[in-house]
Amino acid sequence: MTDIAGIFNTSAFDGTIASDFLQLGALSPQTKASRIDYSVADFDEYRNALLNYLKAIYPLDYNNFVESDLGVMLVEMFSYLSSVLSLKADMLANESFLSSVQSPENLRKLLQLIGISLKGPISAKASCTATLATADVLPEGGGKTVTLALADRTFSVPNNKDTGLLTYTLYEVDDTGALDLVSETLILGENDSLNNAGSTFSKLILLEGQLKKVSGTFSDTASIQTILLTDPSIVEGSLIIKTGGETYNEVQNLFLANGTDKVFSKTYTDDYAATIIFGDDLRGKSPSPGDTYDVTYRVGGGTRGNIAPAVINISMPATHTDNGAISIQVTNPTKATGGLNAETVEHAKKWSPYFFKTQYRAVTGEDYTTFANQFVSTVGQSGKSSAVLRSSGAGSNMIDIYTVAFADEVDGVQAQLDRSSIAYKNELLTYLNKYKMLTDEVTIVDGLIRTLDLKTTIFVDKTFAPFEEDVKRSASSKILAFFDLSKREFGERVRVDELNRELFEIPEIRFSKLDNLTDDIKLNFNEILQLNNAEINIEYV
Repeated sequence: MTDIAGIFNTSAFDGTIASDFLQLGALSPQTKASRIDYSVADFDEYRNALLNYLKAIYPLDYNNFVESDLGVMLVEMFSYLSSVLSLKADMLANESFLSSVQSPENLRKLLQLIGISLKGPISAKASCTATLATADVLPEGGGKTVTLALADRTFSVPNNKDTGLLTYTLYEVDDTGALDLVSETLILGENDSLNNAGSTFSKLILLEGQLKKVSGTFSDTASIQTILLTDPSIVEGSLIIKTGGETYNEVQNLFLANGTDKVFSKTYTDDYAATIIFGDDLRGKSPSPGDTYDVTYRVGGGTRGNIAPAVINISMPATHTDNGAISIQVTNPTKATGGLNAETVEHAKKWSPYFFKTQYRAVTGEDYTTFANQFVSTVGQSGKSSAVLRSSGAGSNMIDIYTVAFADEVDGVQAQLDRSSIAYKNELLTYLNKYKMLTDEVTIVDGLIRTLDLKTTIFVDKTFAPFEEDVKRSASSKILAFFDLSKREFGERVRVDELNRELFEIPEIRFSKLDNLTDDIKLNFNEILQLNNAEINIEYV
């Protein structure tokens, strides 16, 4: 039996594994060429390296390498510890840089260092038809109003994407499409003719998410005032804060604020609860200690809110100025759109460096594109944008912002676009005007949506004939992901070889042929491609 105690003499060790092995390596000349490769990273490689090292040092004395040997056990223990440390070292290196970070938590911390925060979920909105359901004939003439309480115009419906419920609230929009997200009561009918049952109310939408209100008092001792909101899934852009009779507006960060600006920034936790941060009277006005505050926000958001048509059919109790208690029937004739999940790691890694590069001012076309794609609307809509410098004069630019809205998603992939609403365009213009050069003129323009009906033939090994439907699903998923609108940009060429390469990654597929797409699709600067339909045919080889 080999003397393990003699080999691993405690007096020969200084407590550092690396230096100890180097000491052992220096014991004999023949070990000079067999030092351990410290670049190995997994358990098996460490184990083999250590065993080979022992064989080189003690070729005659130590030759018992069965798994039950105590020496092998110690080697495996060191190998395990080394593999764990290597993994931690790799993770530390990768999670320290924006280009390689994978953890949302670490990404969030890295972005905070440059004054950027991850975007939370965005609410879906649905056009609705609201009609007077009460049979009683109402008085003729305008000026009659109908009042709905917040609780009466808020309701839950089954979700068609999972087993949970979705909360929607009825809102009225003004001529610009803006919403009043704060008022407890909704007053309708001032501009409608409410003569009898079936009379229709105008300018109404349904917005997904549950309205929340929190009140409190600012600390008397804190140097920086903060408010902690514990509700998860706080909708991006929904925060409204009032204190001391003043409204505070959200900004990306407080760096560019002056001491009188009534602004706040926020950071999200892992579940998208939020910490609201106010200024210190140098960067943003600080609320007065002891003042009360009221915070209004919505909880929900995400693609699950993009429900199908006719899911909503709700009777809402209301009060008429003359007839007292009545009811309003509300339905959604079209699908809800615009709901987006919280910002992904991939999106943040792509756009955050550009956003930081702008230094919070829009000068070039690239700057305007970055700001437009970082914009979050309060009206339940989001999409893609691209800026084009139309003309440039002496110290001034004419910038066209081409924009489209996300309309629907399939299996978690943004698959359909639509025109952006007037409200979204107005909000986007107001947002961009805060960062543009004084002499620049910005115009919001509808982007052009080019559609594609794809026909492709995939050639599959005949041994997989019993799994035809599985192969089709895999191919369909690859095609859908390839045309994911959240990853495509205006004017981006669609390359045939890249799509074929994606399909070739499916093990069962020998090769593929795009039947109606032989050349790359070249798009104009104001165009974005949408996959309308994909027909997949299979041939066996």
